[in-house]
Amino acid sequence: MSPWALPFLIAAAAGLGAPETTAARSPASTFESTATPALAVGGATPLAKRRKYHPAVRVLVETKVVAGTLPARGKHTLSRKQLLYQVRSRGYWPFRRCYEAALRKHPGAEGHTRVRMTLGDDGTVSAARLLETKLPSEEDARCLVGAVRALSVEPAPGGRIDVDVSIKLWPGDAPPPPAPEPKENGIGSD
Repeated sequence: MSPWALPFLIAAAAGLGAPETTAARSPASTFESTATPALAVGGATPLAKRRKYHPAVRVLVETKVVAGTLPARGKHTLSRKQLLYQVRSRGYWPFRRCYEAALRKHPGAEGHTRVRMTLGDDGTVSAARLLETKLPSEEDARCLVGAVRALSVEPAPGGRIDVDVSIKLWPGDAPPPPAPEPKENGIGSD
């Protein structure tokens, strides 16, 4: 016997006929109708609107070509989409290390930094300069500029291009990891 048949049998035995509300609802709508009011009582936040736990710092990188040209997409050449992918994938850990160091000095620090980088013909960064920062310390921003300067991407098809790199940073829900131990004579923990 189906579990959904039980209300019908009880109603039929009592001589009431088919229960209208149970027959019209699916199992999901029955759960939602009973669960939703319970969450709304007392100002509780529905589960779908709660912020999820994220232990690590958040690093969001965006790029914008400001001088020179790149195609939007390309299979065998550097495009704007590939440039964004390469800057995000190759810059994430250096940017994160800079930000975690900033968090150890200034707990709760967050903000964004914009850096203009010039990509040479070979795909290396020939220059990088700070355009703006909302981080609490200029030293923290200089670390990010150094991380941008150390990047390299595929060579651009048209030669040299200038790119604005926007780095947005937020703390995670867990404290940042401790600083790495300094190396002595080239030997240390990594």
